[in-house]
Amino acid sequence: MEPLEIMAHSSHVNKIIFSDDEQSVVSAGFSGELRQWDVKTGTLLQEFIGHTKSVNGMAFIEQGKALLSVSADGTFRKWDVATGECLYSDNDQRKGIGSLKMTEEYALTSSPEAMLSVRTLPDGSVARKRKADQKNIGIMAVDHNKVAAVGGLGEAVRFFDIETLEKIDEISAHDTAVMGFSFTHNNTAISIGYHGDIKLWDVNKHTVIKEASLGGKGYYSLAISPSAQEVAVSMPHQIVILDAESFQEKYRLQVKPKGNYGVAYSSSGQYLALASADKRVRIWELDEK
Repeated sequence: MEPLEIMAHSSHVNKIIFSDDEQSVVSAGFSGELRQWDVKTGTLLQEFIGHTKSVNGMAFIEQGKALLSVSADGTFRKWDVATGECLYSDNDQRKGIGSLKMTEEYALTSSPEAMLSVRTLPDGSVARKRKADQKNIGIMAVDHNKVAAVGGLGEAVRFFDIETLEKIDEISAHDTAVMGFSFTHNNTAISIGYHGDIKLWDVNKHTVIKEASLGGKGYYSLAISPSAQEVAVSMPHQIVILDAESFQEKYRLQVKPKGNYGVAYSSSGQYLALASADKRVRIWELDEK
């Protein structure tokens, strides 16, 4: 299974997302570059110019007509997808913004100053925020009950109510660092640690249902397929596709770069995309639809 390869950026590519219609991807680079590409041909469709440091999160809103992005330069931006024009920019987090997650009502961001900022849509103005109490942590996932999972450096994943910003609970997830955490379905979640250990959690009981080891120390990221039947884990030189409940390996997609920083499924599961350290975006067409 050979991917479409796009020489996308001038330095490392660290994030990748699909448009809702699966016709394009948006990739983010360490140097502030933010670009949109055609999924079938790899043609550059749009460039969003304004960020000056690493772009650490992005999301489509307004039926794909607008794009949100956050950066280590401290800005939260809203873009017109058709023209590439920046419609709104907020620079209230001067130490940088490290993550962006979405609900139907809000955009949620994390920074060294504010562990959890709740921003109203469509403009992204901050409605409320909780002060950061640890370094190198951020929002990893949001569930349908308006609970945000916060983690990163250190073993803990903490859960916060989005409306009140009060801490609900926490779990001791992984040694050293939690590299990825995602809610799945039926009150379960999957996490991956710095040492390559992957765990399936009962979210209500905060207990481990299943765990496995994928490798040694390294940078890992994960994505859950739309059907919630598979989990894709990016790791050095490959993506591993696992059954989401048993963690049995289905197949591997081999790639040249050691550093693979972001992996994403399209909305139907037909495509899988990877953001890598070799400046490239890779897109595979899969069977799931």
